[in-house]
Amino acid sequence: MNRASRNKQRQISGIERALYKQLQASFQQRNILLKHQQMLKAKLDTIYQELTQVALTDEVTGLANRRAVMSTLREVLVRADRTQEIWAVLFVDLDQFKRVNDTWGHRVGDWLLQEVAHRLRLVSRGQDSVGRYGGEEFVILVPQVNAHTALLMAEAIYSTLTSSPYFWQTEAGVIPIFIGASIGVALSPRHGTSAEALIEAADRAMYRAKNTGGGICFAESELSISQTLFSRCDHTKSSVENAAAQVLKDELTVVITSYEQQTEVILNETNLSHVEKFL
Repeated sequence: MNRASRNKQRQISGIERALYKQLQASFQQRNILLKHQQMLKAKLDTIYQELTQVALTDEVTGLANRRAVMSTLREVLVRADRTQEIWAVLFVDLDQFKRVNDTWGHRVGDWLLQEVAHRLRLVSRGQDSVGRYGGEEFVILVPQVNAHTALLMAEAIYSTLTSSPYFWQTEAGVIPIFIGASIGVALSPRHGTSAEALIEAADRAMYRAKNTGGGICFAESELSISQTLFSRCDHTKSSVENAAAQVLKDELTVVITSYEQQTEVILNETNLSHVEKFL
């Protein structure tokens, strides 16, 4: 090989080495860009999940908000239609809550909502869904129930929320705050097959309970329990007698269950004297 050929070969080799280095640099730069893209995608996914969580979470209580409650209810109703499961919607409204806000301010009101949310978490089961519907209203979605077990759950919630005061700590000392509750109960599919229908039925039942002084009330279309039961949930003899008298007047069969005593009174007579033997 002559000198000119050797020079030409060296030039080609130099060009090849330069191209190889450029390719290596480009490949490394491509890997860096891919890593940056992956990191950016992960950050965007995290931000999206956080925004979604914020959009579905009540900022005061940390419970599911109204949007999340309705979304969950729609999903479970689709599944219940296939499996023939019965779901209960418990619509809870806090009585005397406005008095708390007016007396001690919204700071105490928000704290009380948080305490109520905490108690609802404690009394609910793992398969139940608890959310704040708005204001002082809460919704609990309970799967695989019937009228009897739905009433037991409602009474457990009522007792948990109202049987003991909430203690607000101040510089001057501790202030005990007492509240009541009104709970409306609706069952799927009896009271509705859509989320909106069930919420509306439970909401109407809640207002019926509130109008009678608080307590628990089933939706009006419930054939076996259609009147307010234990209007103040005090489980006294007089409350049972009042429920019995109302049932007899309407010529309905009602099952009244005491959550504390776990007893049943089955009323299917048309003479109050027949009922007295149960009391």
